[in-house]
Amino acid sequence: MKKLTAFFGIAVMCLTLTACGSLFKHNENNVSVTVTIAPTKVPSLVPSVTDAAPTEPAPTETPAVTKAPTATSAPSEAATATPVPEPMSEGEALDAVKAEIDTAIYTISVPEQINIDGKLYYKFTVSDANQVYSPDIIVEALTGKLYYYDSYNVLSTFESFPPDKTETADSQGDTLTKEEAVALLKTLSADVLGLPDTLDAYDLKVDSWNTVVKGTECYCINVLSNSNGSVALVGMYYVSLDGSMIYRNDADDFTLIY
Repeated sequence: MKKLTAFFGIAVMCLTLTACGSLFKHNENNVSVTVTIAPTKVPSLVPSVTDAAPTEPAPTETPAVTKAPTATSAPSEAATATPVPEPMSEGEALDAVKAEIDTAIYTISVPEQINIDGKLYYKFTVSDANQVYSPDIIVEALTGKLYYYDSYNVLSTFESFPPDKTETADSQGDTLTKEEAVALLKTLSADVLGLPDTLDAYDLKVDSWNTVVKGTECYCINVLSNSNGSVALVGMYYVSLDGSMIYRNDADDFTLIY
């Protein structure tokens, strides 16, 4: 029995080996080859994140935009400049005086340049065979206008020559005479006049020409003191021709006192 069992075991083993060999040959003819392709490492387009803080690019200064100045055409001098009139010459000023004075009777001096309030004038003294006339005649260099100019440096209106023949008339008949102007001035007190005494204590002399004061034509009344034969001018007063105003001369200025 033991031999039978052993024989049977050997037989089974042989059959097994035969089957395995047949199977091996079959598999050898049908080899299955599996090809594994290693993946190619593609560089990532996403930057790798590192622990270091990203470096910020240095700020760049934006260049300041400078606005170009608007080109403007320069105004022509001819269009903007106001022409300045040329002052007349001494000869032209002399001709202006000669046009008002009879040179067959009167002699006109050589002109003298003077400056009054920043304006240029030519001054002329007029005389005849017997006397030198006062006031002088001056001509404004820019306008050619004539004025009287007295020894107190006061300008007055020039109307005709000689001045003592100048008459001022008002068609309305309300112009004061010189005597009326003096009488009106005498009504003012010494305090208003700014004098130590009333006008009765002084000699009064009215200019033979009229003076324009602040745009108003006036009689000029000179107040003179006479002490021991010495005459001194102590005041000058200007009475408007209509008697409505009286000015006092104070240091080459005019103060309204009436």
